[in-house]
Amino acid sequence: MSGLESKTKPLNDAKTQGLHFILHFFKCSYYVQKILNRILYRRSEKSFFKIPKRSTISIQIRTIFYINFLLMDIHIQIINEKEIETIIPLLTKLNSKTPLKTLTERVLEMSKASNYECAGLYVEGELVGISGLWYSTRHYIGKSAEPDHVVIDEAERGKGLGKIFFNWIDHHVQSKGCEAIELNAYVSNPKSHKFYYNEGYNVYGFHFLKVLRDDKKFY
Repeated sequence: MSGLESKTKPLNDAKTQGLHFILHFFKCSYYVQKILNRILYRRSEKSFFKIPKRSTISIQIRTIFYINFLLMDIHIQIINEKEIETIIPLLTKLNSKTPLKTLTERVLEMSKASNYECAGLYVEGELVGISGLWYSTRHYIGKSAEPDHVVIDEAERGKGLGKIFFNWIDHHVQSKGCEAIELNAYVSNPKSHKFYYNEGYNVYGFHFLKVLRDDKKFY
């Protein structure tokens, strides 16, 4: 996995055709699904994505899900500064309070900062996830990265993409010398809290913010 780019490799054509053939003709067979599951377990254990060995979902549904996952064309890279405005549609889903003009101006200004970059998660060539990355050196932890404005398109959630994305981020920021990752999460988003706990993050304090603008509004 390189520092700037990662791509999951689909199965070769022969395996792809074979798996589609099996799914089409044997998808109702318990034993065939069980064998396929074991094959997928062995494949997944060699990669960074771990498939849970126990699940309440039926073997048939899990097998179809995992095969579809393995066939997905997933691509992660740092978004070029010239293309930074492509993150705006996803960013507006996270930040609906900020006027579009203001949001665009801020994103353009952020992209010029020397300690900022934005990672993009692409599925089948379409941008479905973003995370800004701010770099700094803190007296209490050393060089660290802060994921910011983390968004996965709602239609793509529940597919394990968030785990893949953050695994890539871990390796990417480590390759840049970071010793830690710290982030903020809205208190109104408990699902994100659960995700971050599962990824090994701990709560060490509160995030305070004071608006200095005359209107005293958060946007």
